[in-house]
Amino acid sequence: APSGDVAKRGGAPSGDVAGSGGEWMASMAHDLLQATDAVEATRRERVEDGWEVVDSRAVDALQLKRTEFVVRGTRRLVVYETADQDRTTAACMLDGEEPFGSVTWPAAFAAATALVRIAKARGSLRGLTILELGAGTGLVSLVAHAWGAKAVATDNAEVSLRVLRASRAELSDAKRFVVCALDFSKEADVAAAVRRLGPFDVVVAAATLYVPGLARATARAVVASRATARLVVDPTPVGRAAFIEELRADAEFQEAMVESSAVRVAGRDESYSCPYDGAYARGFEDLNAPEGCCVA
Repeated sequence: APSGDVAKRGGAPSGDVAGSGGEWMASMAHDLLQATDAVEATRRERVEDGWEVVDSRAVDALQLKRTEFVVRGTRRLVVYETADQDRTTAACMLDGEEPFGSVTWPAAFAAATALVRIAKARGSLRGLTILELGAGTGLVSLVAHAWGAKAVATDNAEVSLRVLRASRAELSDAKRFVVCALDFSKEADVAAAVRRLGPFDVVVAAATLYVPGLARATARAVVASRATARLVVDPTPVGRAAFIEELRADAEFQEAMVESSAVRVAGRDESYSCPYDGAYARGFEDLNAPEGCCVA
């Protein structure tokens, strides 16, 4: 489940609602229709006011919320997400894109924690350029930036690009944080990004293996990035076999618990340590990071 209040909404319904699937589905459909109407109304108002005269997008009408995160108890950073997930889903349906990148998922906490471990082993991430595929809200890239790296946060969904740009606006050194529209399923686009923004020292993908097709695309993009080190973290085994098959001899998920507790939402005590059963990590010894330092 994603972070914050959204986490309480994830998964199957509980309690009495779970016993009446038809009523629950009807309620969800009603909420979604209301959200769709609300998004459309807001979009029309903004068009009439001259906000979006050309190529109006529903996601541009969504409100964003600002969340402060704490990294290892000392460093703080700001991540933006969309404020209402029903309206986000409705807006993304209207625009024909996926809503998943509008919230921060646990795999991002795990990948960010791995970068913190590497930073502490090296002293910092200064001098490194990190590419994040399917960045979503950009937690991983923001953590990399906080530890001194140049971060290139990429995504193909307009809702994700919008929250990434909002988070970038909060940074005092925004030049080291690049937001880039990238469909990493297109190898030619990845190659173009490497020529324009590379070379990359680390490529990171978190929560991109949830369907086999996307898992294969992740594998191809990881290779196409030409990064020295690679980190892929995803708790779902659904696309893992496809990912490994695509990478062939170079791939296996390490059987290790992946720590994810270095990053938390400010003001909350709960830990986001999840029972990850492995990660794909390669090449970190070439960055003067001890072998295995990115997994617990």
